[in-house]
Amino acid sequence: QYELQNSRNDTVKLQLVDAHTVEAVYWRDDQVTQRDRWVVSADGRQMTVTTAGVLETGQKVSETLGFKKL
Repeated sequence: QYELQNSRNDTVKLQLVDAHTVEAVYWRDDQVTQRDRWVVSADGRQMTVTTAGVLETGQKVSETLGFKKL
């Protein structure tokens, strides 16, 4: 785990799942607040980021972003 500064979260733990995938788990006050999964395509031209978490207000957040290298 790594401590975060200037963030709404206190710590993050990064895990290399495979050669193309990283998972991140964020904590605040000893509770999981967010989970991210970053997947880069085999050719390195696309990345998909999937996020699920809870804001400080208690509102649940879920999103998927796609990036393409031009």
